[in-house]
Amino acid sequence: MTILVQTSSAPETPGAATNPPPEFRSKRCAHYDLPETADQDDLVHLQAFLADNIGAAVVISATQMRRADTILLQLLLAARNDWEQRNISFSVVDLPKAVAAVLPVLGLRPDMIGLKDMQ
Repeated sequence: MTILVQTSSAPETPGAATNPPPEFRSKRCAHYDLPETADQDDLVHLQAFLADNIGAAVVISATQMRRADTILLQLLLAARNDWEQRNISFSVVDLPKAVAAVLPVLGLRPDMIGLKDMQ
């Protein structure tokens, strides 16, 4: 699991993106990579990450995700609703199509969890 918090200042790593999307240019943006499958510890880490970044724009990468855990989806749904009420960007990106296919079965639309891109 990788947690990276990026601010609007110049990137510290050579080759890092220097032109972030407009919604992230003037705000702090926090990034989080979801694991392949989420166990109880992973959910606790995600909750802590969200609590630590409550005022920041959030981008959660689901690239590695292989299974749609309902508790994880509930957490993402609640977090996206919270961020939306505070008018702060909350995005889930790169969800594999096989996992996204399960969302309608659970009564979810991709936008309900902040999904922006699929693999």
